[in-house]
Amino acid sequence: MVQLENVRKSFSKKLLFEIPLLSLDSGFTCLTGASGCGKTTLGRIICGLEKADSGKIHGIDGASVVLFQESRLLPSLTAYANITAVCRTDEAKRLGRELLTRLLFTDEDMNKRPHELSGGMERRVAIVRAVVFAFENKGSFALLDEPFTGLDPDTRRIAADILKERLDGRTVLVITHDDEECELFGGNAVEFSSLLASNTEI
Repeated sequence: MVQLENVRKSFSKKLLFEIPLLSLDSGFTCLTGASGCGKTTLGRIICGLEKADSGKIHGIDGASVVLFQESRLLPSLTAYANITAVCRTDEAKRLGRELLTRLLFTDEDMNKRPHELSGGMERRVAIVRAVVFAFENKGSFALLDEPFTGLDPDTRRIAADILKERLDGRTVLVITHDDEECELFGGNAVEFSSLLASNTEI
């Protein structure tokens, strides 16, 4: 379980949010809400990429897995090399190739650089890279920020199955605007605004 206590964040002296209590159990929780309300900032705070003004976070062990809103591929590397760049073992490299194939990449696609890929293909590479990182790093928390941007419904289902299989046992926070994405992850959803008014446990 990951727990937040009195986490507060401001920008330019303007309060963005203050969350009295938030408990996230192991498994997938989807965080929904309007653009700009602070969902991504909260996720970044939980996994240590950004500092809160105040408050405490408990239950984060090891390296967090992060799938950013942007795919953030290295432009000089092929699709497959973008994945092996985070691998330490041959087993992880084999897993990366296996998962790309499962996500409908051909050998030719794997040898393409990001500028040769569609947005949806770039997203699939980013998903596999996050999963392979998780395979070698046994941290307790994962953040998936708008994970399925650019993916068609069939590919979303495949990607969701991979993420559920490979992130099993972690506390996973999925940031999304899409109710269908919540259903793919089991339907456990919370509206960001509901966290601000009273203590909330999920």
